[in-house]
Amino acid sequence: MKQRIMGVFRWVRARWLKLSLAGQFLALAAPVVGIAMIVLGAWTGDRIETSARRGAAQAAAIMMQSFMQPFVQDLPASGAFSAEASRRLESVLVTSDLPERLVFVKIWSLDGRLIYTSRKNIPPNEDAEEEVRMAASGLMASGFEELAQAVTGIAPEDNIPLLEAYAPLFKTGTDQIVAVGEFYQSAEGLMSEMASMRLKTATMVGLSSIAMLGILYLVVARGSRTIDEQRAVLRRAYLEATRLAGQNYKLRKIAERAQAEAAAANETVLARIGSDLHDGPIQLLSLLMLSLSYKEDGPTEAPGAQTVAGPPNPVRLAKTVYSELRGISNGLVLPETEAMTLEEVLRSAAARHEQSTGTRVTLELAPLPDNVPQAVKVCCYRVVQEGLNNSFRHAGGLDQRVLAVVRGGRLFVTIADRGPGFVLPKGRRRPTTPGLGLRGMRNRVAALKGRLLVRAVPGEGTQIIVTILLEDLS
Repeated sequence: MKQRIMGVFRWVRARWLKLSLAGQFLALAAPVVGIAMIVLGAWTGDRIETSARRGAAQAAAIMMQSFMQPFVQDLPASGAFSAEASRRLESVLVTSDLPERLVFVKIWSLDGRLIYTSRKNIPPNEDAEEEVRMAASGLMASGFEELAQAVTGIAPEDNIPLLEAYAPLFKTGTDQIVAVGEFYQSAEGLMSEMASMRLKTATMVGLSSIAMLGILYLVVARGSRTIDEQRAVLRRAYLEATRLAGQNYKLRKIAERAQAEAAAANETVLARIGSDLHDGPIQLLSLLMLSLSYKEDGPTEAPGAQTVAGPPNPVRLAKTVYSELRGISNGLVLPETEAMTLEEVLRSAAARHEQSTGTRVTLELAPLPDNVPQAVKVCCYRVVQEGLNNSFRHAGGLDQRVLAVVRGGRLFVTIADRGPGFVLPKGRRRPTTPGLGLRGMRNRVAALKGRLLVRAVPGEGTQIIVTILLEDLS
């Protein structure tokens, strides 16, 4: 049973999802509107039926009061209806045109006793006590009843619907109630008219419901089409934005790789220049130095010969040129960093600086990842190299430190000292050609989408902080 219910539920859900928004609205609104209109129609029909019945009963009551009240004016206090009064009332009922509309009448005393009836085959009506009491208090009561229920011995084909009414009978010229009149009137015409009114009411309510649902359906259908069109536009815009975002991402990755490759190519060019200087001019100058040195150590002039000032010593000049070219070559050629880890690269840069300057560099390196891009290792080497050189030139190499740590996928490298903090001693000028300088370091770091920050506090030293997001370069 449970599986059958779930199957029906899935079937209904599948059909429901296939409907458009307007169809879903119509499927939900039609039962609600239908039930509401049925209730409204039933309530309206009941109100109309009650009003028609009450109006007919009031009209009949006025008519009955006009010809029945004269016969109850002399009603004794005991409430007994005299034989003479009965004969006169029956004579009026027979000779007038009332029988065409009245089936029979009854007269009740105020204490609820039946004192007159125009038909003899009427069963006792035990339910009339409440209606008689209402009429005795000045109110009127009415209702529908079948002739076969009010009179015994009626054939089924002669049975007709009756309008039953209870009305108070007053003493002439006063508001004193002396008796209660009960009369039965044929309700065939009234019932037919009420059925016609009920049918018309149902028809009008049904047509109004259909018109209302039709208008609402058109409104919702139009709104549904607009929503579908806007949804299609948004879907196309979303797909286009997704496509453009994918292209932008690919282009960004290509640009990042191009920047890294450009940095690597730049280092390759520098290394080639350094190698060419080392293997070419430096080697030739070395041979020249050896040759001149041999000549210089050869036979000297005779004793007592006068010496005159001549051109500069070529050996000393060659040594000077050799030293300068060797310095340039050493500055351009990087050690083999591809086979090194990032920690080894940082230690190599610090060691090379210590060998070149004779100063000491303190290293504080947290555990660093081994597999970082080559461009990151080259950038860190050059920045540490230039930062330590600046520290040596401007701070005298005082308390040089290199710190490195990785947090949240970001690499932080700090080069610090305890120098004057960019405040040069008196009489000392800042060099005009500081190698790469801060601008060169910033360009290297910016090529990797990193950030370089310089903090200098007079008297407390300088810090160069480099931040590189490793995730973007993986």
